[in-house]
Amino acid sequence: MKSFYKKVSLISFITFICGIIIFLPAKVSNEWFLPNSIEFYGTKGTLWRGSAQEGLVSKIYIQNIEWEFLVSKLFERQFALNASFSLLENPIKMRISRHFNGDFSISNSKANLQNGIVPIFFPELGIDGDININLSNLVFADDFISQANGTISVNNFLILGLSSTPIGNYVITINTKNNGIYGDIKSIDGELDVDASLRIAPDRTYYIIGLVASKANTNLYIKEILKFLGTPNALGQREFRFEGSL
Repeated sequence: MKSFYKKVSLISFITFICGIIIFLPAKVSNEWFLPNSIEFYGTKGTLWRGSAQEGLVSKIYIQNIEWEFLVSKLFERQFALNASFSLLENPIKMRISRHFNGDFSISNSKANLQNGIVPIFFPELGIDGDININLSNLVFADDFISQANGTISVNNFLILGLSSTPIGNYVITINTKNNGIYGDIKSIDGELDVDASLRIAPDRTYYIIGLVASKANTNLYIKEILKFLGTPNALGQREFRFEGSL
């Protein structure tokens, strides 16, 4: 009989603790569990499903934050949550997962970044445009990208310092193979005809290699710049290559 009461007491205690965790107010749970690099303000809801009016993630200001933990993913050996927020009024949605083997992944990510966002956060790239991100998965292992699949579209692509007007629309299709991450870069329309490929190797090296050609509507300044790439082939295409280490 005592054994029965002990089991009932244990089950009741576990239920009580689970209830506290599940219904723990978001404001309290954020203070307990969030790292110092993340701060949320104006929180509502619970640890498992809640929202915040605004926040800072590594000193980057975001708004309209919402999250929902996916308890079922624990059976797949991962902690996962659906999250959405706004970055300078640009909506971003994704699923964030921390796997039991230590890997970190982002899946079902969708973002529409308007012109002007890239120069603010990545000024060293020297580019701008309207960027649409649609990645089915992005996996990080040992603090580096190990898998990536999806598409990235860049509309009204602008190379700062090269031209004051956009030079076209482009799309990058990304997929993962055994020896790295590959991407096909194609021009949709605009002033340049581009056909290129991207590779990111496991040793963190990368290259972008391809062919570029001017079109009837290419402005004269850009045509002059293309001459630095050497003599064109019979189709008027010039080869270009960028490589380095991440």
